[in-house]
Amino acid sequence: MLENSIKKIIPMVQSFYKDDYERMKVYLTETAIFSSEVLADAFHTSFCIAYNKFEEKDIKKLERVEVNKLTPYKWTGWAPYPYFYPVVRNSNMSLDKKFKPVPLKLKINGKVKEIKKGFGIGAPFQITFILPKKVYKKFCCFIGLHSELGIGGEVIFKVKVDGKVVFNSGVIKDEEAKKIEVSIRNGEELSLITVPTKNSFGKFENQPVWAEPILKK
Repeated sequence: MLENSIKKIIPMVQSFYKDDYERMKVYLTETAIFSSEVLADAFHTSFCIAYNKFEEKDIKKLERVEVNKLTPYKWTGWAPYPYFYPVVRNSNMSLDKKFKPVPLKLKINGKVKEIKKGFGIGAPFQITFILPKKVYKKFCCFIGLHSELGIGGEVIFKVKVDGKVVFNSGVIKDEEAKKIEVSIRNGEELSLITVPTKNSFGKFENQPVWAEPILKK
């Protein structure tokens, strides 16, 4: 609700100063409807839990959850060049030296693939999600440096569960992306971390990509 409301602030202010009150009402109405829907979903879910009543099709949807669609619990307050402001969710773009968005790309199975779902967040960076206890067993994704912007970079990818490192990639250079599958059983806090090497600290080419991140039951 907060994310959605914040997105509407600038267009609402622009409409106000253009004396376009009808357009401003549209933004206000859209925000109110969205907030009402979220609140209704929260009540509905609470009642479903209370009465242990769930539709099979709804349970099926939760077997695989796309992490890029989740709102983080917390994230690094700043980001390295050229990422002056970290993105909250589904940052499926990297920035070139002119701050122009470039679609995420990784070399997978010998071919460059454009990534629609994932994070391009620079290094060093950390993004953390809260998980339901004893629900998801595995975290899976592809990791690597952007196939165009990351040539010459050196980054280490880490996954933490409840503050403990459960995966360390070692040094990743501009090479074939790696598919990882990490056990997160019983974990309640998942952190995705990128760290530059001593030799690459501050380099623009440190352009890590977490591609198609998934939680599995």
